[in-house]
Amino acid sequence: MLRLLPTSLVLATTLTGCVVQSNGGPIHHQVTCDPPAFTNSHSAYPLYHVEPNVSTSFDATDNRPTYALTTASGSSFRLVWSDPVGAATCFQGLITIDGTFSQAAIAMGGADVVFNNSNQIAFASIPGSNIDGVDFIADTQPVYVDGFVDSGTSTTIYYTDSGTGVETDTNNQNVAAFTSP
Repeated sequence: MLRLLPTSLVLATTLTGCVVQSNGGPIHHQVTCDPPAFTNSHSAYPLYHVEPNVSTSFDATDNRPTYALTTASGSSFRLVWSDPVGAATCFQGLITIDGTFSQAAIAMGGADVVFNNSNQIAFASIPGSNIDGVDFIADTQPVYVDGFVDSGTSTTIYYTDSGTGVETDTNNQNVAAFTSP
């Protein structure tokens, strides 16, 4: 079981594109995994309420590439991802809001994070069994997360539900909308 703590501070925003090396170990080959350049519509998606200031975990024993979302407050979020089997899995996605992002930064690992627009962050990486992620501050909610695993849209995002306090997931729902009360 991997536990992810909520973000407490988000830093600077100047981030550029790069080629991500697979698995974080010896380089046998180079895999390109770029942030998406397209945009998504961001309405009429299931809404999930994230409990602030609690950790969220995902079970690495199920061997699925997975995302997890936490929040430290009503505006500061952290999205992370990992492939527990250590494969050269490409995680790509978009984080979109109806307002603007005031800040975004790489939370951990070697994620490639760019602004598509003032209201959209695009990300990509191949973390292997390591954890990559992005911290961001959104001036409006909900936050729409559109995550891909090897270009597929059937993916799970773990979070802690604010109504029940229970760690749960979006059950392969993609795109998903998140708020923090």
